[in-house]
Amino acid sequence: MHLPQQIEEVHASFFEAGADIASTATYQASRDGFAKADVDLEQGNELMRLGVKLAVRARDKWWAFYLDSFESSNGDEHATAGQKQRRLKRQRPLVAASVGPYGAARADGSEYRGQYCQELDGASTTATESTAAEGRGPPLTAAWLEEWHMPRLELLASCPGVDILACETVPSLVEVREREGGSLYENTPRMRAKVHFLSHGKEIN
Repeated sequence: MHLPQQIEEVHASFFEAGADIASTATYQASRDGFAKADVDLEQGNELMRLGVKLAVRARDKWWAFYLDSFESSNGDEHATAGQKQRRLKRQRPLVAASVGPYGAARADGSEYRGQYCQELDGASTTATESTAAEGRGPPLTAAWLEEWHMPRLELLASCPGVDILACETVPSLVEVREREGGSLYENTPRMRAKVHFLSHGKEIN
């Protein structure tokens, strides 16, 4: 991220405009993508943490400003935090850690077309040879996708201030389907998630 201050300012502007949720700038972030940009593992992890930190900091600053403004206009300087919350017209905004599907990390639009998972949708344990043939990585299986996703899911879920995981533009049920006793996203404990599917160009939340 070359312009972290601008990203934080954009988050703040959305809160000011009435947004209830900030989506972090981590949608396409992946170990594969960072490696291609000559960014090592730890640096990549720090960049993902920074993406979360910017949204959390913008939210916390804006919320403190909103509370102070509310207090000044309502004479509530002696009210407790709980009393203020009950009188507010807005709830404290949430920070959603944005998690794109495997296709997003390829940066070729395949999360919208879903061709990398056409075979996976039919058989979750069958390798997708077309991915390897295209030179875009190893043959895909459900197990490989789970191993690919889990490190960044766990990292983002562990970041202070995150309220929810936003798993966006997922073109395949295999990336969230229950396997061996648990869904991929359910393997991240103590963290809620929303999943946004794309099916033939149609959005499903």
